Amino acid sequence: MKVIPPFLVVVLILFALLISTGRVAAQSNLVVNGDFESQSFSGPPSWYVNFNGADVIHDSRCPQGNAWLSFESFAQQELETIPGRSYYLKFACNAPGLVVRFGNMVVDTFTNIGGTNFYFNNPWTYNYCHLSSPSNRTWLHLESTNGRCGIDDLSLVWRDEPVAITAQPAGATFVVGGGGGLECRGSGGPPLNYQWRKNGVSLPGSTNRIFILNHVVAGDAGIYSVAVSNHINGLISGPAPVDVDSTPRVPQIVLQPESRALNAGVAYNLRMAAVGNGPLFYQWKFNGTNLPDATNSALLLNPVQLEHAGTYVGRVENSLGVSVSLPATISVATTNSVSYLNVGNFISAPPRYLNPTYDVDGTTRLPGPFFTMQIYAGATPETMTAVGSSAAYRGSNPNVYGFFSMQLIYIPFPEVQPTSNVLVQVRAWESAYGSSYEEARASGGRYGASPLVATNSVSPPNIPSIGVIPSFNLHAGLPSFTTGRISRGAKLPDGNWQWILTGAPGFTYLVEKRTPPQQWSPLVILTNGAGTATFIDPNAHNASINFYRSRMLD
Repeated sequence: MKVIPPFLVVVLILFALLISTGRVAAQSNLVVNGDFESQSFSGPPSWYVNFNGADVIHDSRCPQGNAWLSFESFAQQELETIPGRSYYLKFACNAPGLVVRFGNMVVDTFTNIGGTNFYFNNPWTYNYCHLSSPSNRTWLHLESTNGRCGIDDLSLVWRDEPVAITAQPAGATFVVGGGGGLECRGSGGPPLNYQWRKNGVSLPGSTNRIFILNHVVAGDAGIYSVAVSNHINGLISGPAPVDVDSTPRVPQIVLQPESRALNAGVAYNLRMAAVGNGPLFYQWKFNGTNLPDATNSALLLNPVQLEHAGTYVGRVENSLGVSVSLPATISVATTNSVSYLNVGNFISAPPRYLNPTYDVDGTTRLPGPFFTMQIYAGATPETMTAVGSSAAYRGSNPNVYGFFSMQLIYIPFPEVQPTSNVLVQVRAWESAYGSSYEEARASGGRYGASPLVATNSVSPPNIPSIGVIPSFNLHAGLPSFTTGRISRGAKLPDGNWQWILTGAPGFTYLVEKRTPPQQWSPLVILTNGAGTATFIDPNAHNASINFYRSRMLD
């Protein structure tokens, strides 16, 4: 029998005590529900507020999420703290006169975090201060001395917490001329500093959590990593190998034309988009016959007439090959009712501030005019389609109205009856990467979409209410979109094979088929809700060789 040395027994006991008290784990954020997205106000460790004057305000223009806490007197929360430990308190506030008490300590002087003012109905401002805990349990008490006050995105973290990397950057393959991004997430005592490196050498100016590659060239290939540091320590992430694919590409259709039920008399654009080696040549077919002069990625039906009902197919070609779209069926109904949308991006009550759009880091306001925006609308999220015309982004000047260069009033919307419910969204993309949201996203340009906003369609000459589009931030592009992995599953009783698609959960994938010597053609669109989806090819037995591939659509 082995005897454990006395000093090791002491170490094990101390370690067990530390685990039992929770002191080994870092105190990344002590505040519970500091973004107020969940409404829990029943007492510690949740928020306790004076119930006569406290409300959770749901508003898409919050600094964090879509809810913030409004109160007239106080809000407080009891926290488990460590005596003598130094903490960093950060919060957004929309009114002056806020006093913070941490136990018996009163804090009424705060430091503003530079560059973080938010221009909404009220000027939200981020503030921070340093606090020291007096005991094992400490009340964080916020008191308004100047009427109603709002707070959001409140956190209390250990100031001297060492850096930890919570999400390592992942390697990627980008295409020449495209773009994309690498991302790393760190935790620890603020502020956190990021420095991206390529092959061990620091990249000047690359000091954000997300590293963006634009207009990729062969020389961008290499091993990337990021150094994350604070005033306590620093860590270097794992390697993220980046490959650059310069293979010439046949056209890949990244936006399929969609079947629609339209009202006669409206204007409608049947749209498709493709990426591949240029130049790309488009041709639309109607009921199997080439349409004269229909050689653009969009086919305008203006005005829609009964004879436009039928099946449309798009064809795109370059010097390397041809791709054919899925068929889109257009039906046409006669009606005297035409729906319109009125979508603006300013607030009716003064001060009328623009809801800004942010770059991929979530904090830098998007500059104009290098980005394009387009309104999408539909009765359901699945039927969202582009309406009206795209327009250059005007920038995030807080004194400028609207997302666009014009106020978007009375956009004909062909599929919803007047005064019906409709969902509206604004999508943005980097103009240099394509003429549509889908094309730019597939080419690696930055892209983003606002949350869905519920509104009503209108019928002139009614004066519609002004719409408000929430703020949102962009994402790094998805060059050529993410491909899914296809594997063979079980053989079915009818002799067909079941095929399994493995890809990113929540995205839609297009499965394409090729039977030599034919070109690739679309087979089926799958919604990959849980990470895997299955499909069959009922005509597989008609050929001795079949190939399948998949690509993310949305």
